[in-house]
Amino acid sequence: MRVNFDRWADLLTRLAGKTIPPLTPILTAYGESHRHYHNLQHLEECLSLCDRFAVKSAEIEAALWFHDVIYHPRESDNEIKSANYACQILERAGVEKNKQEAIADCILATRHDVIPENLLAATVVSIDLAILGSNSERYREYARAIRLEYHWLSDRQFREGRDRVLRSLLQRPKIFPIEPLFSQLEEMARINIRNEMNDLMQTRSLV
Repeated sequence: MRVNFDRWADLLTRLAGKTIPPLTPILTAYGESHRHYHNLQHLEECLSLCDRFAVKSAEIEAALWFHDVIYHPRESDNEIKSANYACQILERAGVEKNKQEAIADCILATRHDVIPENLLAATVVSIDLAILGSNSERYREYARAIRLEYHWLSDRQFREGRDRVLRSLLQRPKIFPIEPLFSQLEEMARINIRNEMNDLMQTRSLV
């Protein structure tokens, strides 16, 4: 299991923290019952990608640990709250202010409202979106999990909102702004997104 205390402690050491904050509150947050995609599996997959692509930056890894620590689908400020939470924890651990700010900037970039120009943030965004370029079976699991997280929306409301999100991704010149994720995942991500949009269209035609 990639999400464990040893890895957490190693991260804080690399950040030059003076103490190791408890890991339990973070694991508890990612294990909340309303999370069907933004959960521990997603965190583990992000950390696995860090390892797979040999991402050595402690700031990038820390941003991935914290980027969904606050997640409530009905709220629109999850990334802001997650960034603030990260800074509070890292402040208590004695991590330098400039590192806190860099990590917070990376977390805020996962709002996916703009394409980040900063390399650290672009890497975090690419890793966070990597699920889009997964194999078709895993992508379908992801799409079903997102629907469960927005269970209170009617099919029409969800379909219209989801379609807007997917179209905005397709309109980007690059979904993954960094290499090697662009080369390895971009084509499959666009195929998956178009397939999901077609599925949404078919659902609408059946209503």
